[in-house]
Amino acid sequence: MPSRVLLISPNRCSVPDPVFPLGLAHLGTALRQAGHQVRWHDALVASPPLEALLSEFQPHLVGISLRNVDNVLLRTQEVYFEELHSLCSRIRRIARCPIVLGGSGFSIFPEVLLRWSGADYGICGAGEEPLVSLIEALESGSDGGAIPGLVFSANGAVRLNPPRWLKPALPLTDDDLPAEVVSYYLKTTGTLNLQTQRGCSFRCCYCTYPLIEGRAHLRRPPEEIADDFAQAARLGARCLFVVDSVFNSSPRHVQETCEAILRRNVRLPWACFLRPQALNADL
Repeated sequence: MPSRVLLISPNRCSVPDPVFPLGLAHLGTALRQAGHQVRWHDALVASPPLEALLSEFQPHLVGISLRNVDNVLLRTQEVYFEELHSLCSRIRRIARCPIVLGGSGFSIFPEVLLRWSGADYGICGAGEEPLVSLIEALESGSDGGAIPGLVFSANGAVRLNPPRWLKPALPLTDDDLPAEVVSYYLKTTGTLNLQTQRGCSFRCCYCTYPLIEGRAHLRRPPEEIADDFAQAARLGARCLFVVDSVFNSSPRHVQETCEAILRRNVRLPWACFLRPQALNADL
C-alpha cells in the first residue's frame, strides 16, 4: 500500500555555505521506487510552514535527517540537535504518525538522540532499504525489530540493530530533486553535490565516516556518475562537490570516473576531498 512520507531537513546552518540535503534525495528515490509518495520540508528553503504542510499532506510517516551534531569549533561551538525534541512535538500536534530519525549526525549518537528527541524510530547508517522495510513492517502490523540499522525502544531501553552497508547510493532522477529546493541552492551557492562511493577503509583517529558509512568502499559505476554530472549541469549548477569521504580511495575509480565525465563532455567545475597519497601525474 503506498504511503505518504514527509522528509524533513532541519538544518539551518549556512556557514560557510548552505549544503543541498543529498541524503533526502536518495531516500526519496528509494521511497518513490517502492511506490510511496514523498514530500520535502527544508528549513532553509522558503516554503509553506511545517504545520501547514503537515495539515495538507497528512503523512503516514515523517523522516527527519540530522546532518551534523555540531560545527566542530571549540571556541565558538554551536550544536544542531537541540531542536529535535521541539520539532517532534510540533509534528505530533498535527500528525499522528511514526517519526523516524536518521542522517549522518544521528548515526554517530543514535541511542542518545532517539531518547532526546522522543521520536519513535531511528535508522543508523544508510537509510534507503531500512526505511522502506520499516514502512512495510508498520503496514503489516510488525514491529520491524530485525531491520538492520533500526534504532527503537523496547522494554524501557533503546536498542540498535547493527547496520548493514551493502550498496552505493542510488542514481537520482529529476523527480527526486524538488525544483524549489534545487532552485534555492543554485541561487545561493550555485553548487550541487553527489556521492560516487560510500564507506571508508582508512583508520584516521578523528574521522566518523566509517561509523556512518561502514569500512567497505561501495562504488557507483563511472557512467552513472557521469550522468549525474550531466544532470547537474543541465539543472544549472555552476559547481559540483563530490561528498565522498576520500574520492581517490582507488586510483582506478578516479581514472574511470574522470574518463566517463570526459566522454560525456561535461564542462562543469567540481571539487572533492582527496588524500595526497597515491596521487600521480596522470591523476
